[in-house]
Amino acid sequence: MLALTLETPAAFGSRKETADSDARHADEGLLVRRIRSGEEAAFRELVERYQSRIFRAMYGILRNREDAEDLAQEVFAKVYFSIRGFDGRGSLFGWVYRIALNECYGRMRKKRVVLVFEGDSRKGGPAMDLRTAADRRPGQDHTVAERDFVNKLLARIPDSDRVLLL
Repeated sequence: MLALTLETPAAFGSRKETADSDARHADEGLLVRRIRSGEEAAFRELVERYQSRIFRAMYGILRNREDAEDLAQEVFAKVYFSIRGFDGRGSLFGWVYRIALNECYGRMRKKRVVLVFEGDSRKGGPAMDLRTAADRRPGQDHTVAERDFVNKLLARIPDSDRVLLL
């Protein structure tokens, strides 16, 4: 029989953790006030602080670099124009992240992913083909299947192992 003991970290629930959270919240509040007052450097700071995390999250959902880059720009534009609507109850990053998720899901809805069920003669059962409406042109089936296969393989490669080809 295997006995496993998990230890609670010493800092869990400590005053230091609460103080760090309070300081971070105050820092975000100051940043929001600076942005609301029209300070461009403050907004640039917000973008630099969150852009890589927002991009990674969007890329993880969309699996398309160009779409993720375009939407990330749209997200920060929305943040800039709607910062007055941020009430400060939650974290600033959480608010920006929620805007990013909504943009991703909106983009996916616009693409209208279509499921097409076709018989697979090799296995005798139904096969599922996942294509966007734009991909459903005659003569494109083979190309779309190859592109999807390559994208799935590429998604399995860790970022640290990727090489930029020029």
